[in-house]
Amino acid sequence: MSNATPRLTLELLLRFSPFDFLTPHYQQQALDSLQYVQRKAGTPLFKRGEKSLALYYLLEGKVALGEEGARKPMLGGSLEACHALNETQPQAQAVVALSDVTLFALERGLLERLLNWSQSADYGV
Repeated sequence: MSNATPRLTLELLLRFSPFDFLTPHYQQQALDSLQYVQRKAGTPLFKRGEKSLALYYLLEGKVALGEEGARKPMLGGSLEACHALNETQPQAQAVVALSDVTLFALERGLLERLLNWSQSADYGV
């Protein structure tokens, strides 16, 4: 894994859901609030049933979704990777890093507020 953590541009952020529903002002606010996380291959990222305060998205690398013996791979940059790995609460399935991975995270409450404010801004126009 390289020492340089990749950073998203606004254009790349909009490939992930639901950031494309934010108004441009709130898209920038979300981008500025992202945290980047790197994990080594073999690291469990989420356990089934756990809860998380942040949403985590796969930026680079490969993960496996599901339990041992029935895992489905997901590659960073794929269509499936545009959704958070831990979208449901509690966590619906285990997630394990198959390769070194880079994730980005945003606090759930912040994203919810940004979405609400964007919706209010759209109605106000």
